[in-house]
Amino acid sequence: AAVTTIDIYNRRDCCSQRLHNAIILVDGKFVARVGYHQNVFKYSYKVNRIGQVIKILQQNQYLQLAEVEVYGTSKIGAGYGIPLWPDDFKWSSSGQPKGYSCIPITEPDQPSSHGWRDNFLCWNATKADPGLVWYDQEKFSVSSWVKEIGPRMADIAVGGAGVWGINPDEDFYFRESESTWKQFYGKGRHLEVGGEEIWTCNRYGNIYMKSKAGRWDQMPGSHCIEISVS
Repeated sequence: AAVTTIDIYNRRDCCSQRLHNAIILVDGKFVARVGYHQNVFKYSYKVNRIGQVIKILQQNQYLQLAEVEVYGTSKIGAGYGIPLWPDDFKWSSSGQPKGYSCIPITEPDQPSSHGWRDNFLCWNATKADPGLVWYDQEKFSVSSWVKEIGPRMADIAVGGAGVWGINPDEDFYFRESESTWKQFYGKGRHLEVGGEEIWTCNRYGNIYMKSKAGRWDQMPGSHCIEISVS
């Protein structure tokens, strides 16, 4: 489903400050961190993300709240932040049309008297940016997607230490061979793979690292949401 908005209602009777710094996740991916304000009892967050599992977590204290409302649609494109082809797209050869967001389509002048300076590929400005990129430098090959047989994953990372994944229950998996995944001990939310090491953040914001065949060791730091390894 397409999750558009998440509304969180705080308690009015007591303990409202315990909502401070709670994090919102959609399918294990960070969306927002709640910033508590005194006498504010409704916090609304625009999500515009595809997902099925929504979690609100507190890292260093008890989580207390009154109610959570989630809004969305099962129709991807129509009535949601993702533009739908072809209805939400438009080609323009006379500049950027009103009500549309666009990327310029450019080429070297051939001949020099004629250029592509007024050509745009556009999408409905009320929709999300689809991430289009115009590339005119050289040819590049396009390969087809192949469905991988294995457990459902919430996060996958690839590096010198191999292909690793985390399922929706926060269990670790290593891809031993094509269509063969082996479960490893431990729990995590976000995963990164370097040349020789695997890094993760767990639900409590703690950071752990392991070698391909080694054990998890806790590293310095806290309040980790995502981690990057180069």
